[in-house]
Amino acid sequence: PISQIDIDQFLNFSQGQLKKSVPVVLAVAGNGLKAFPGIGTVAGGLVHAVAYGLIFDALGKSVTQTLEQLKAAFDREKQAVADISHELRTPVASLLATIDVSLRKPRTAEQYRETLQDCRGITNQLGQLVEKVMTLAYLDAGQARMSMMEVDASEIVAGCATVIRPLAEAHGLTFEMVPNDMRIPIEMSTDADRLREILTNLLHNAIEYNRPGGHIELRVTPSEEAVEFTVRDTGIGMTADVSEQIFVRFYRADSSRTATGVHAGLGLAIVKEYVTRLGGTITVESEPNVGSTFRVWFPRNLEPISGSH
Repeated sequence: PISQIDIDQFLNFSQGQLKKSVPVVLAVAGNGLKAFPGIGTVAGGLVHAVAYGLIFDALGKSVTQTLEQLKAAFDREKQAVADISHELRTPVASLLATIDVSLRKPRTAEQYRETLQDCRGITNQLGQLVEKVMTLAYLDAGQARMSMMEVDASEIVAGCATVIRPLAEAHGLTFEMVPNDMRIPIEMSTDADRLREILTNLLHNAIEYNRPGGHIELRVTPSEEAVEFTVRDTGIGMTADVSEQIFVRFYRADSSRTATGVHAGLGLAIVKEYVTRLGGTITVESEPNVGSTFRVWFPRNLEPISGSH
């Protein structure tokens, strides 16, 4: 979606292009007149006319480029509204249908309790969707600031493993953390909460898109200049075409999954935004029916990138 950052960047770009082109063209014209002092007033006027013509041509191209970028930003915003409406439609319809079925005839207290539990589950899923949309909105508006500090990556990874391991085992999966002993500190400069969200999201996906009896590996590889986090699973995997789109907002590789907020195609988009703003990179390698490997790379010491999209 378009933000004030978009508009400011576009206007600053146009202003910068104009500031660059005016002195250059006028300097060229001035040097030409100095080289030929006898050229006369009329010829001098023609030279200046050509110079200003070049200036306005450059300005026109800059404005055209700015308008095209603004149009693309508005198109993205319209598409986002349409996507959000589509994602909300299914859970809302499911909620209404559940309530309507319950009201068709008198039911026991236990049956009403089950209906209320179903409604609560759907409402929780709606809440997750709204929370993710709001997160992206804050990121687009430049209001989500990264709190950079020196943290121990080993401690964060161990904490994520503690949360994910029982969930993996409940789904019939095995979980492995490499190295297994995280008592050796791995110091790095980052936002601890954002890093935790990144890893947790990737691990949840590894559980969700795995298969019975599958395996999940969380690996951290430090070097002198950087730290790499790897989440590998033995799940359903993805084709190359899907891998290229996996970080696009509202994109879902498995179209059979209903739009409930959990599978709305926003989790990896948020992960991508966080990784970028923390100065890192994220890549994915995947093969259908074999599994996926997500690699997140961060420099050990770097200021966050603000206002990036």
